[in-house]
Amino acid sequence: VMVFSVDIEWIAEDKAYLATSKDIIGLVVGAETLPEMMESLTKLVPILLEENHGIHLGEDDSHELKLSTNLPAGVLLGNVTAA
Repeated sequence: VMVFSVDIEWIAEDKAYLATSKDIIGLVVGAETLPEMMESLTKLVPILLEENHGIHLGEDDSHELKLSTNLPAGVLLGNVTAA
């Protein structure tokens, strides 16, 4: 299993969330809400992994997306809970 970390932080002055990743080249996503963020990540991460890393996320692959955030523990991010 390969794990890719995505950092999500709340930017108070912009009133928006920002997602970046040291593991996924080119990932920079902004969104006003967490559901919007998760929708964007769900669409963008597989594209970036394939284009920039040569990794295709097929149904039988065992890749995992790990989220690390500065959000309070227990905040729901789609079907993932912040740790």
